[in-house]
Amino acid sequence: MKRKIGILTFHASNNYGAVLQAYALRKTLSGLSKDNEVHIIDYRCEGTITPTAFKDIKKKKGTAGALLHYRQISAMNKKFNLFRKKYLNMTDSYYDLESLGIAVNEYDAIISGSDQVWNLRWSDGDPVYFQTFHNQNDKKYSYAASFGFTELEDSKEKFYREALESFRGISVREKTGADIVRGRLGLECVQSLDPTLLLTADMWSDIASDPAINRKYILVYMVPKQESIINYALELGKKTGLPIVMLSKNLKPLNVHHYGSSSPQEFVGWFKNAEYVITNSFHGTAFSCIFGRNIWIDLNTERGFNTRSKSLIELCGLADNISEGGTAFISEEDWLGADAKLNAERKASVRYLQDV
Repeated sequence: MKRKIGILTFHASNNYGAVLQAYALRKTLSGLSKDNEVHIIDYRCEGTITPTAFKDIKKKKGTAGALLHYRQISAMNKKFNLFRKKYLNMTDSYYDLESLGIAVNEYDAIISGSDQVWNLRWSDGDPVYFQTFHNQNDKKYSYAASFGFTELEDSKEKFYREALESFRGISVREKTGADIVRGRLGLECVQSLDPTLLLTADMWSDIASDPAINRKYILVYMVPKQESIINYALELGKKTGLPIVMLSKNLKPLNVHHYGSSSPQEFVGWFKNAEYVITNSFHGTAFSCIFGRNIWIDLNTERGFNTRSKSLIELCGLADNISEGGTAFISEEDWLGADAKLNAERKASVRYLQDV
């Protein structure tokens, strides 16, 4: 029997983690059965769309910033759009909740997630990812949805409970999210892997592009920019003699190789072939885990403590690698030892999707 499945997620942002997790969930669901027809629902949530027009960049960065970054942003936008067109199997675009509510009739299941879809700050308060726009509750599911915070504000509790209690199945990404759903909202849920971790290194290699550097290198990926990451990478570069590759839009430091306009396929290739990864990003941690890279992580960022990376490290049985100061070094050998735990979590996550 044919099954039509729609995914509501952050796919329109020119953010590597966003588009790659969307690709991974669609690929996993499609791979469960030849009868599954899986679409990324192209709902145009303004809060999750990367500004690419000069006037919009100017509003955010000022005239000087727009002049400096416009060409790079345009180049990235073209690469991301090509990736979405080739790999995401998107629907026609939806601009309002009314038309999206009518479209639900076409689907057997609607899945919210992954990414921080239940963080209203990221969606500018748009409730679409809570599926409040329709009342076909037997079709409402989430997969590895993230709140992006550890404590639920009292003022938001009623909204979250009423929205999520209508879901037929709730899957969250972090333990802190499971604690909110079970402990604060009194609802049942499962904790599942980020979709990127459902695919093996070989599966990711199928879309990876070869790096522009044909020797070993140190890869830096920061979200957001952080001096501790840059400083550690520069010291490691001096110690090892390896060149530094930075997937970042900023132009400093000047003595590194900047590839901030890489495509999603190139992003995967950079992680696949890195000797070391230096990051403060969850998906930087996830792809290092997938490819078993040596990695140094600073969990302390200006956006707060990175609970998502900490949760993944703990899930892999590597909590002892986290220092009291909130940094962690994980070697290739450490990741090998975590394979059994990760594979067990993969199987549990896939079982949930099979139930959906």
